[in-house]
Amino acid sequence: MPNSNDIVNLLHLKDNSLSFSKELITFKMIKNIKYTVIHASLSYIPKSCPHCHSKNSRNSIIKHGFKSSDITMNTVNH
Repeated sequence: MPNSNDIVNLLHLKDNSLSFSKELITFKMIKNIKYTVIHASLSYIPKSCPHCHSKNSRNSIIKHGFKSSDITMNTVNH
């Protein structure tokens, strides 16, 4: 089973805010097609408030919540 460093190198990921969950890889069937799912989360400190646009100079703005996203990539092993 690959570890997170293998995934980062294989996909050429450069973002330091990306962290992988304990359940790194699962397989999922969608419309009779088997997909490989890599579980990760992206967390960062916001640079400014999305509403009033005040700058986050002292890291006083805290990001709450998360959004789940599916990222489609090209097939690698055909």
